[in-house]
Amino acid sequence: MKVLILSTLIYIQQISALTYQQNGVYLENDFDYQNMDQEILNGINAGYNRFYIGFYFSQYGCWAACQNFIDIPGKAQVLDDAISRNAKIILSVGGPTESPEWVINQGWDYVSGFGASASAFAKTQGFHGIDFGVHLAGNPSVPSSYANDGSLAKYIQTLVSQAKLAGFTTDQIYISGQAPYFSPQFTGNRLENSFSYSLLDANVNETFYAGNANLVMFNEANNYASFDNMFERNLNYPGSSVQEIVDLGVTKANLVVEKPVIQNSGTVSNGYVSPTSLGEWACQANTTFGWNAGFTGWTWNTQDEYPVLQWPADLMSQC
Repeated sequence: MKVLILSTLIYIQQISALTYQQNGVYLENDFDYQNMDQEILNGINAGYNRFYIGFYFSQYGCWAACQNFIDIPGKAQVLDDAISRNAKIILSVGGPTESPEWVINQGWDYVSGFGASASAFAKTQGFHGIDFGVHLAGNPSVPSSYANDGSLAKYIQTLVSQAKLAGFTTDQIYISGQAPYFSPQFTGNRLENSFSYSLLDANVNETFYAGNANLVMFNEANNYASFDNMFERNLNYPGSSVQEIVDLGVTKANLVVEKPVIQNSGTVSNGYVSPTSLGEWACQANTTFGWNAGFTGWTWNTQDEYPVLQWPADLMSQC
């Protein structure tokens, strides 16, 4: 009998689900804005603990989901309830329709002003964090002169520094961008030109150091559609897998993978992987090098309410 009980306990331990540090989702387009407060609560109950409210733009300020969120009559209560449930509501700045190239071309005073206004707005409105979504031209990603000459790195460093000046701490700041731009090989073979430079443990005391990253691994011609390419070694964009970025000197807990929640979406052309497969790969990555940072879903649509709310549970594959 004791042997049977021991065997059962070992079996239960072996099939325990992997717990992620972050389960995130973007709220941006085609959302049930009239019931935004209840939907966020539904998301928390489903297992999400990060909600990215998009977007704040350089030219237009708060727009789309951002505008709808700040107009919620009980916004302060929504923010408090999220914290009480160990969830965070984060202002997302920039995003896919913002052109970092255009912003950089306006001059560095303009970039600083953009970062300062976005950060001040996020603080004033009570957001729990700020996310800088940086998407350069090209789908899939193509080499960029802005990355190769260091302008891209200076851009993200300026935005992060402005967030610090506004009072956000390192753990409240997020960088989201196409995974190739985290790779030195894709940014002129210079580490200091990559997004990863702002995440290096060696730079933890710098004003431009950020504590979180969302590695956007879709719309890249299916170059992030396997365990190897996502987590171990990417042959098409060398240096951009999770393990390769960790090897640069980045804490693995800071590297979250961003993937589409559904396959058929107007903003997703390729790179979808089923959540059950993602969960299995996460277990493998956890076994291989201890990764359990988690996933961020793109994006919450009212037409896809069920798959969005089911996504965190489907990601919880048994390890």
